[in-house]
Amino acid sequence: MSTNDFDPSILQDFLTESGELLEELESDLVDLELTPQDPELLNQIFRALHTIKGSASFLALTNLVAIAHCSESALNTARNGDLIVGKEEMNLLLAAVDILKIQFEEITAGRTDLTAADPILIQKLTILGEGGTLDDIPSADSTTPSANAQSTNDFSQVSIASDGRKVEPISLDSSKLDLIEHLAVDVNDTITLAIAKLNDLYDQSTRSSAGCGVSDLFEDVERTVDFFGIEQINSLAKAMTGSIEGIDSLSDEQVIQLVPRIHGVCLLLNEQIKELVNQHLVTWPVETLLVRLATAAEGKSLDDGILKPGCDPFTAMSTDGVSFGSDQQTNTQPTPVQTISKAPVAQTPSSPAPQADGVIAEMKSDDQSSQIATRKVNVNAIEQTIRVEVSRLEELMNLVGELVLQKNRIGAMSENIAKTAFDTDMIEQMEITSSTLDRVTGDIQLAVMRTRMQPLDKLFGKYPRLIRDLAAKTNKLIQLDIIGGDTEVDKSVIEELGDPLIHLLRNSADHGIEMPATRSAAGKIETGTIKLVAGHEGSHVCVQIIDDGKGLSRSVIGNKAIERGLVTKEQLPSLSNEEVFRFILEPGFSTAEQVSDLSGRGVGMDVVRTNIESKLKGGITIDSTEGKGTTITINIPLTVAIMPAMMVAVSDEVFAIPLTNITEIVHPTQEMISALGNEPVIHLRGSVYPLISSQEAFAVPDHERQSENFVVVIGFNQKIIGLRVTRVIGQQEIVIKPLDGVQREGPISGATVRNDGGVSLIMDVAELMRISRHQRHAISSAQ
Repeated sequence: MSTNDFDPSILQDFLTESGELLEELESDLVDLELTPQDPELLNQIFRALHTIKGSASFLALTNLVAIAHCSESALNTARNGDLIVGKEEMNLLLAAVDILKIQFEEITAGRTDLTAADPILIQKLTILGEGGTLDDIPSADSTTPSANAQSTNDFSQVSIASDGRKVEPISLDSSKLDLIEHLAVDVNDTITLAIAKLNDLYDQSTRSSAGCGVSDLFEDVERTVDFFGIEQINSLAKAMTGSIEGIDSLSDEQVIQLVPRIHGVCLLLNEQIKELVNQHLVTWPVETLLVRLATAAEGKSLDDGILKPGCDPFTAMSTDGVSFGSDQQTNTQPTPVQTISKAPVAQTPSSPAPQADGVIAEMKSDDQSSQIATRKVNVNAIEQTIRVEVSRLEELMNLVGELVLQKNRIGAMSENIAKTAFDTDMIEQMEITSSTLDRVTGDIQLAVMRTRMQPLDKLFGKYPRLIRDLAAKTNKLIQLDIIGGDTEVDKSVIEELGDPLIHLLRNSADHGIEMPATRSAAGKIETGTIKLVAGHEGSHVCVQIIDDGKGLSRSVIGNKAIERGLVTKEQLPSLSNEEVFRFILEPGFSTAEQVSDLSGRGVGMDVVRTNIESKLKGGITIDSTEGKGTTITINIPLTVAIMPAMMVAVSDEVFAIPLTNITEIVHPTQEMISALGNEPVIHLRGSVYPLISSQEAFAVPDHERQSENFVVVIGFNQKIIGLRVTRVIGQQEIVIKPLDGVQREGPISGATVRNDGGVSLIMDVAELMRISRHQRHAISSAQ
């Protein structure tokens, strides 16, 4: 069976559910390296790997199961206290996660031939899982468990035991043979948990809930054994699953006939899987047992083979003609049914109800109870959430956008009616309707936006691994502190923020944090610290990357900027530190003497600026003290889909300016406007700022130009400019529409539909700032 045999929705569920676990694994493992004996964290990581492996085994993803299983085994050894996860052990576990991530990407792309993990990696993890150490070197004749399994050539004929068991050799293909040991453990564990719940079926008050739990466990077993494609095993698994379906409708007398037979089938199935590891297929004459099991499950009366209350599974099987070997019934512990029994059934000395080897004998009672408790805790801890396809959310967001547009039009119509109509009652009703629509639309907009909001932890969780790898590659000691990961932003913001943060963190690790010896000589602790801090600031989110490294050198950056022609030698002294530091955001700007695989090509910071300023409509500020460290602050809106804007006229065209970037709007007097050299400026309260003509910025033909009577003062990244416009129309809430594939001229970032139905372009504030760079330099030189 391959993944092609499964419904695409099943694969998608696997990718969604297991993918979320995989995302958490990386950060959890890095945390584990700091606290290698944290039992809660060890259990959490183990459960995640176990779940991924179990789901993958159902989908017959052999290579994925192989690497997940050996990683899980190593972690289980750590859980038992027989292994301390150090740096080398963690390298192996993280390498395993890398393989899993590649395999998940291949599944997403539709591939079924998943990349196999390095055999040496699997071998080392297997050694750890068996309680060994990395110093243990396998002997020359050591082979995999499958190689040790007895081949079919060792059997000359089928053997039939005295108890009626038939044992015959069976040949498994390599993919199944490699997994049989892993899956046998899963089947054993699952059947054990199911048996522990069987006695709850006797009690009417617990029958329903226990039936659901047992049914789920039986379905897990059936899916697992179906992988082997052996009819004799599948028939037992299907009978076991089918027997529990109608348990709610049965009477107490009918349950007495059913439960011991279910228990018996569990023991037989577990024995079959155990023998399958050695490539033996063992079967019993189970026809009578299965017929009576089905009859009892349907609530029908049995003609013969009536079981007495308190009957154990071995007596039940014997009654139905199945002898489960006396050697398997001696010196064993009681079954979980008797151990945690709630049923009002008496045990007699003549029916001790022993347990078959391989089910409970291999599991300590403490382990059993802890596993059961874990399941209960997990059920109670499940969040009441549903998954919604992103495409549906996008569609809903678009509909809300259209609703906002219609709301704007109603508002405009209301104003027009107020100016022209004389029916005061109609005007009042129109105003009330408009006000109500405005409120409802706002509520719907907020609710939809919240469905798209995700915590930044989804993004930040990837970075501890990044810093760990960078520290190892640079031979530095670096600690990453994450603060405010629960801050929520729109999904689209998270998608665009990922690459910039990677570049900034790399720069902090490579350029900012010094070598341990250098830090020690400077009086610092050898371990450098990078802080990733997030929080809300009004309608924006502030993300800071703070390091305590060597900081930025104004002189080095300034000289490089002069060399690149970004500023003149005369202009440089008048620039603030922040303005000088922003040169590192220019394309191709780098002060690195050598190019490494981490940085030094001068391309990363340009990506940062493009994503933050152009795509997210945010801003970047840089603050640094040489010798002490650097702080880079990113301010971005919570969402980039809907925003308030000021509508202004540029000649006869109407444009939108994001309201968050507007500090004030002035009607300048003649004395407020002048020029420094050839550059126009505006004087505001003792300060001088660049002044840009919007008609020039948007290339309005001379014969169409009109008087620019207003100045919109725009602030961005601690810089201020004045933008001359023809007139100010008013504030609106706009829905941003991208201009992908549309040729555009001038500093624009998108378009929107106005409340009168017309289309307006949205000004790109970041680009306007770049246009004004020469004016700012001229002002700095003049001052």
